[in-house]
Amino acid sequence: MMKISVVIPLYNKRNCISEALNSVFNQSYTDFEVVVVDDGSTDGSLEVVREFSDKRLRIIEKPNSGVSATRNAGIAAAANEWIAFLDADDIWTSFHLETLVKLHEKFPQAEVLCSNYEKFTSDENYIDKLETIEQKMNCFIVEDYYERLLSGKHVIWSSTALVKKECLEKIGGFNERLIKGEDLDCWAKLYENFVMAQTEFVTAFYRLDPTDGNATKKVSSVKKYAVYYYKPQLWKSSYKSMFECKVIYNYLKHFFVYRQPKNFLLLLFKQNIRLLRILPYKLKAKKMGIKF
Repeated sequence: MMKISVVIPLYNKRNCISEALNSVFNQSYTDFEVVVVDDGSTDGSLEVVREFSDKRLRIIEKPNSGVSATRNAGIAAAANEWIAFLDADDIWTSFHLETLVKLHEKFPQAEVLCSNYEKFTSDENYIDKLETIEQKMNCFIVEDYYERLLSGKHVIWSSTALVKKECLEKIGGFNERLIKGEDLDCWAKLYENFVMAQTEFVTAFYRLDPTDGNATKKVSSVKKYAVYYYKPQLWKSSYKSMFECKVIYNYLKHFFVYRQPKNFLLLLFKQNIRLLRILPYKLKAKKMGIKF
């Protein structure tokens, strides 16, 4: 039996956390604990969590320090060998953990497991939505992570991941200096260092309208973004470099559109000569039928 610790970072999600927790406690696979790490919520979120009486629930309180530090605190406190993550405004289907456990049975060498997900808004019934989804039953070892990302395919995401705790510890967990892209940074390190297995079966729902607003439009220093530290190769073509160039290019457009000249210039000068790779990769993406 796989013993699992479910880590839920919580910050001002009063309107969502109850639904998220219910989706965990309704799992068909029951050998787990739940570690909710409150990151200094001010909206009464913690009071909602305390209303749950399930003995598998543990609550950790800490001063506000960001989602990376919050997830890392949950990882450190986790009592079990495997760590599952769930964002406080997202939802699991009742068979989420069971699906990932069965995936590990099929690929016992995998230390990083993930399922597929769908997006929904708060005015949609995700249960009804699930019934309309054409489920893909295939599962596989992920050997083309960056190619799949470039093609717009779902791979691993913070509410579909199940990872061995020791693997997270070996890569240093989530980078706490980052406030954006910290999850992609973590998944990439896990993919590059361990065996990752995926099922395309949908077992989770990503909420498109989190209660704290759209963070991508908020102004903060790009030096706290993972994209700032990307190092696409100049002379050797690879899907990883192509993906990194795509992200750099999209952030430059984002900073221009949302009138963030300081971030635009910081990223421009940081990446400097590497930007020469963008045009060749755009042409390659067009030939491959990939949106760049």
